[in-house]
Parts: sequence; C-alpha cells; structure tokens
Amino acid sequence: MTTRDETAALADMVRWCFSKSLDARVDAAKRAELLVLGEQLQGRVERLAARRFDEGKSGFAEARAELTATIASVKKRQDDLDALEGTLAKVAAVIGAADKLLGVVL
Repeated sequence: MTTRDETAALADMVRWCFSKSLDARVDAAKRAELLVLGEQLQGRVERLAARRFDEGKSGFAEARAELTATIASVKKRQDDLDALEGTLAKVAAVIGAADKLLGVVL
C-alpha cells in the first residue's frame, strides 16, 4: 500500500465505523450507514494492501496526499457524535481518495 501509518489509520477507521454502527447513542439510519461505509472502506484497505504502486507515476503524489489529508480530517472528528453527519461524509471521501490511489497502481 502506501505507508504503515496510513494502513494503520485506515484499519482504525474501519474499526471505528463498525464500533459506531453498534453504538445505541447513534440513530438507526446512521448506524446502518456506518456499517455500509465500514464494509466499503474495509474492501478498499484490502485492495490497497494487495497493490504495488509506482510512486513516480503521474497522480500518485496527489492521490496519496488527498488520502492522508482526508484521514486526518476524519480522525479529528471521530469522537464528536454531534458532528457525525459530517464525519460520515468525510469517511465517504476517504473511500473516494482510496479509489483515486487505486487508479495509479503499477
């Protein structure tokens, strides 16, 4: 994939999604969305981990930077249940950033 830190951050995000999908403080619709996002993100993590990347390929640096920045923005908001709607949108953005990175594989 990219780096060990990014892999660990994505794995933590998957666990967070699954954990919050079971949290009774979160309404049922958002719990269902968290479950779907967790499953989608888990699939991206597996695909990223299995790929080899050409770091010199056009678009790699930009895609990696976007993924890293989006992960950081989600981490800042994970514990704020009042901001959950925005956090869910950011998790979806992480999935999109991962897809961009997958587009620049060897």
